[in-house]
Amino acid sequence: MPVSFILATLLGYSLQQNGAQPGAGGPAHWPVDLFVEVQTPYEVLLTALENIFYGNEPPFDGANRRSVAKDIVYVCQKWFDTSLRSGGVEFGGEENAVAVAETLQAVVTARVLDQRGLEGARALLGRVEQALR
Repeated sequence: MPVSFILATLLGYSLQQNGAQPGAGGPAHWPVDLFVEVQTPYEVLLTALENIFYGNEPPFDGANRRSVAKDIVYVCQKWFDTSLRSGGVEFGGEENAVAVAETLQAVVTARVLDQRGLEGARALLGRVEQALR
């Protein structure tokens, strides 16, 4: 099964559980963390999350888009931190860094994040843009 299908299923389950009782679905980003733990490439995770975000289909429509946007920022931050720790080029190369910057800009522009999330996304976008210079 493709990562995008499994990730969407797990994110939907997490949304369903958190809707019934906040925190009941586990830690905030557990579906994403699961894929990171099994070393799914960040490019694959980000692409899957983008597809879910832009698809704007139930259960990831309306206010639930915020959850996907938060996961996008989370994956971008983890990818950035991991690439810095490894001593390599940010995001494995300029092409990936440009894609991350575009994705973060789209999330910021969509205005689905709360103020704290928006500030975090903008700060990360600034760091990515600076790395591209």
